[in-house]
Amino acid sequence: MKSLTPIIFIIISVIIFFTITDPVYKEVNKLKIKYAQYQDVLVKSEELLAQRKALQDKYNSFAETDLTRLKKLLPDTVDNVRLIIDIDEIAKRYGLTINNVRLDDSKATKTGVNDATATITAGGGMYGTIPMGFSVNADYDTFLSFLSDLEGSLRIVDVTNIGLKPGANGIYSFNVSLKTYWLK
Repeated sequence: MKSLTPIIFIIISVIIFFTITDPVYKEVNKLKIKYAQYQDVLVKSEELLAQRKALQDKYNSFAETDLTRLKKLLPDTVDNVRLIIDIDEIAKRYGLTINNVRLDDSKATKTGVNDATATITAGGGMYGTIPMGFSVNADYDTFLSFLSDLEGSLRIVDVTNIGLKPGANGIYSFNVSLKTYWLK
């Protein structure tokens, strides 16, 4: 019996190892891997928080007038009323009146990928476009000056089409189609 006791203890030890110890050991290893992943995520989140704070501090360092100009350049909402008012203010400088304003919301895009020439992608961010049109009556030189001021305005617009109908006394009826952008 003395020689049988060590063999029984070895068999019991092997059974205990494979039924209790090994599964617990494997679970502990899984938990260690998960713990390491959580530690990596925690370090990355701290880095992101530090970067966010640095960007927030940088944003807060901008003058309010600069922020206003930036929001006018590329607004974060579809602000067509403000765009129409801005275009009308430019037209008033030359004594012109904006007529037949057309906004085609049905052709508005949210990504800009529908247009082959659209390349504005701020950090892969999304932007939207909306076509707009209007007509104005003016002589040719006044209209060129108006377009020059429209080009120099803060709001980003792409003139896509200009139609011309002759009128009396050198006054033409110009139909202007343009596209404007906003950030998503």
